[in-house]
Amino acid sequence: MDLGRFRYVAVALLILYEILAIALPFLVLLYASLVRIYTVPSLESLKELTLGNYAFIVTDELTRRAFGNSLLLGAAAATIVVALTAVIAWVTV
Repeated sequence: MDLGRFRYVAVALLILYEILAIALPFLVLLYASLVRIYTVPSLESLKELTLGNYAFIVTDELTRRAFGNSLLLGAAAATIVVALTAVIAWVTV
């Protein structure tokens, strides 16, 4: 399909779509992490932004332990998968 002179317009629209598809969900997630109680985003709700949620994550012992367990589980799983893959590759090749 030849777009002719509209090729650059189509590329610009695709790039704009990709940026919005990634940026908008990220911005909503960031906004939700900065408010105490989730409300519809508005200029007035921007006055309620706080870093209290992040302070809680850093200071709560249970959250820190869960984060450490997640890191340990991820590292162990990655190590086991690499070892198994190496053995399978050595046997099959």
